[in-house]
Amino acid sequence: MNLNFKVASDSMMPLIKIDGLLTVVKKTENYKIFDIIIFKRSSKLIVHYIWRNQVDFNQTIITRSLKNIYVDEEPVHKNEIIGVVENYRIGLISKIRIIIFCFIRRAL
Repeated sequence: MNLNFKVASDSMMPLIKIDGLLTVVKKTENYKIFDIIIFKRSSKLIVHYIWRNQVDFNQTIITRSLKNIYVDEEPVHKNEIIGVVENYRIGLISKIRIIIFCFIRRAL
């Protein structure tokens, strides 16, 4: 079953714009780096991409926003995840760009 959500913030700009409609598929395992997920934190729904998958180690995932690709957000427990966004994906060039920029920044 797919769920639909409307975006209220700019944390995933320029890929996902404010008022963009997300199609989310419920998923409980096999999360991959750069999957875009929606999760519940306090009373808010948040959309970020997966930067590190630590589910096998401690049941959490580290996410980042496209607005600030250098900052790890607070770990997301796998039980907080609602699902994976199906109608938006981070392209290969963007993935390479993020990895290179983060590597360079860490090296400085």
